[in-house]
Amino acid sequence: MKYCIPCFLLLAVACSTNEVPKNIIPPKEMKTLVFDLMKADNYVNNYVLKDTSLKSKDQHIKMYEQVFSIHKTTKKDFYNSLTYYQQHPRVNKALFDSTLAFANRQREVMYKEKHELPVDTLKKNKKGL
Repeated sequence: MKYCIPCFLLLAVACSTNEVPKNIIPPKEMKTLVFDLMKADNYVNNYVLKDTSLKSKDQHIKMYEQVFSIHKTTKKDFYNSLTYYQQHPRVNKALFDSTLAFANRQREVMYKEKHELPVDTLKKNKKGL
């Protein structure tokens, strides 16, 4: 009996749909958009603002506009979608868990590429001889 309630909750969550209204950015697209906005923030905070003549807010706005342009969306559509996700905690949690997992995968790929050992062509050629 004590396993019935958790199983029912799991079944209810698994059977529910993750569809969002048509005017809302879908979770898959929103994930990459949020990830790119976070990268833009990081870039502005760690590199651009080293130049003290630049205004923080202006630089963030400029980078956000570039990200929205790349993703073929607008600030209004993004904030409308963000509001929807914030009002639907289950979908919001899934979105941000997915974004976190995506960010971790991207970091692993970048780390692997950065720390990959170069191929020793001399050893490779000796084995082939």
